[in-house]
Amino acid sequence: MAANNSLSQPSEQWQRREALRLRDLHLTGLLDTAAEERFDRLTALASELLGVPIALVSLVDENRQWFKSVRGLSVSETERSVSFCSRALEEPDNMLIVEDAMLDPRFAKNPLVTGAPRIRFYAGFVLRSWYKRPLGTLCVIDEKARSLTDQQKATLRMLADIAQDEVRRGRQLRTLAKKTEALAYRDNATGLPNLSALHRETDTALETAGETSVALIRTAILNLNSAVVSTDEEHDATATLTRCAHLLYGILPDHSFVARGSDEELVTLIPGQTSEDDLDEYLTRIHATIERAWHPAGHAHHLVARSGASLGRQPTSSYSRLMGQAGLALRDTLGSSADSKFRICSDDTRRRLDRRSTLHKRLRHAIEHGIVEAHAQPILDVKTGRLCGAEMLSRWNDADLGAIAPSEFVPLAEEWGLALPLTELVMHQAFELRQQLRQSQIHHCRLAINVPGFLLRDTKLIEGIVARLHQGSLYGSQLALEITEHSYVHADSMLLRNISKLREAGLKFSVDDFGTGYASFGQLKTMPVDAVKLDRVFVQGISTDARDASIARGLLRMITDLGLTVIAEGVETTDQYDFLSRHGCQMAQGWLFDRALPTKEFLSRARTRDAWLPPIKTTTSTDSLKKIGFGNDCGSVQPRL
Repeated sequence: MAANNSLSQPSEQWQRREALRLRDLHLTGLLDTAAEERFDRLTALASELLGVPIALVSLVDENRQWFKSVRGLSVSETERSVSFCSRALEEPDNMLIVEDAMLDPRFAKNPLVTGAPRIRFYAGFVLRSWYKRPLGTLCVIDEKARSLTDQQKATLRMLADIAQDEVRRGRQLRTLAKKTEALAYRDNATGLPNLSALHRETDTALETAGETSVALIRTAILNLNSAVVSTDEEHDATATLTRCAHLLYGILPDHSFVARGSDEELVTLIPGQTSEDDLDEYLTRIHATIERAWHPAGHAHHLVARSGASLGRQPTSSYSRLMGQAGLALRDTLGSSADSKFRICSDDTRRRLDRRSTLHKRLRHAIEHGIVEAHAQPILDVKTGRLCGAEMLSRWNDADLGAIAPSEFVPLAEEWGLALPLTELVMHQAFELRQQLRQSQIHHCRLAINVPGFLLRDTKLIEGIVARLHQGSLYGSQLALEITEHSYVHADSMLLRNISKLREAGLKFSVDDFGTGYASFGQLKTMPVDAVKLDRVFVQGISTDARDASIARGLLRMITDLGLTVIAEGVETTDQYDFLSRHGCQMAQGWLFDRALPTKEFLSRARTRDAWLPPIKTTTSTDSLKKIGFGNDCGSVQPRL
């Protein structure tokens, strides 16, 4: 839209200002010149950092806007009369942000909105001359409506400042190169190279390494924030991380490169001739250096670090492969003993990385096409020995890879953003099973779905669960959801509100794997739960180890005293079952009774009243089904993903 688009003639004052503005614009010498990398870098960065398809350095001439740099469009100019950038020049705060042009009366009928390139979102910051006169903008455009965060606005403003410097200075390439380098390849907090810089350096190292290997080391400082308790600059956590990086340069070979990874991670690249023995020595030096990098006078604190490393060469290695292998090796150290401070990616680790890649390609397809299924493992009432529920466990049987354990693919699903479709698949099959049980007059069998806590913040998921209950004419009390101790302990207000909504609909809630490290009994007392799953680690030794038995008795007594139902997992022997029966455990599941079964097989067996009676005698009446804390339909099916 033109700066002068009213029906009346522009004022003399406006004409004088416009003449001066156009003089400044033409004095830049930029109009109708060839593309220059110094501007193209900025539009590329703007497009990449803000995630938009179109970015422009636009200069507003007398009757047109001309693009000194253009990314995402095939034209070099448009008429000024339809230009968003021309309107931006009039804005008093040097920026124009249009979140949805279709809803903005200034632009709704603009041909750039109603036709190609179909602008819906626009954000532009004004570029001014030395005399503060507006010349054009650095802007980003999207065909979808959207908004910018404060950080994104700051990023665009920073890029606009650089573009403005270049418009003013013309040929001072060194300034632009330094600022662009700092923006694209430096971590703002520490000043260290970032992962983009590491990627570039790794590609170069691999290209020039020839037959020699390149090493990459990922080092996580586990207690950076907890150890660094001082708030002064010298002992600030960020300053400590920077100090660690600078110290590493002193103990590693020339041409080594240290970058910041995640918040508490440094990544080191060692190019050139590197063997596994050399790498082991470098890792030893790194850990000795980091452990004494922060030790203020009068304090005995030391940094605790773990590292994973990988070696590679072309053509089989790449930046992403080296990072992935080092990441797997790092995870191995985090799950190992305290003596294992670092680990080098082995052939076994490489095989696991290859398998991860294969699973990544297949898992989404398996979920979307129903190849992943939910199987039901029976849960018995301990006193009566009869079925009162089942835990549904996801199973994946790949045509080429065979059976893949849930312990392998479920964490990957959460890592790859597939937790929601996997949960919805299990929910769908659980609802179908509940309907079939109802049609078979089996009412004392509750279906519980294990849901990652973060998904319960999804309002649409909550509404979908309630709607499905109504569609199937099911009682909420015939269903239960399990979430982990960690999710309960760290629950925010939204999560608690959604749990309350589901409990109001009648659903029951259980704490999964209780006792493995997060919740105290004080917290358990206030949690919105109905049952507690006693982890198998507390069950395994109850019939053979006096200390395990004592711990289990205490847990059972305290949980039941809180009025909660206890469901014991991993019951494998009749002695364990007898112990649980004698000490007040209400429900149990495990291989003593059965494996997880396909839902059709489970339903067929559930129709037989005593299908899963354990091989021990019980004396309590079946009326106890109604007295163990789960209402009139004692049951707990927990479809763990």
